[in-house]
Amino acid sequence: MADESDFSVAPKVYSIAGYQNCSYYHDAVAAAEKISKESVGDVTSVTQAGWSRRTFLNWLEEQRRLGNVNPSHRSSPACFHGNVFEPQ
Repeated sequence: MADESDFSVAPKVYSIAGYQNCSYYHDAVAAAEKISKESVGDVTSVTQAGWSRRTFLNWLEEQRRLGNVNPSHRSSPACFHGNVFEPQ
């Protein structure tokens, strides 16, 4: 994951991955959408994925194997700077 100094040059897109029945996932999506609305164009997009718990955990395991997520992260949600669902 990029350090904080890289955020100023990266697109202002935030991704939130989690499972649909997780209240923390919904809290994170609501917070990101609020920030997006209040940013007056500074945040261009907020992406999200509300999967089943099994689908999320499988995706998270794959991201850990690829080195995209800290190996100790095991819970919903997982939040990222940039679009992790459609990497460029």
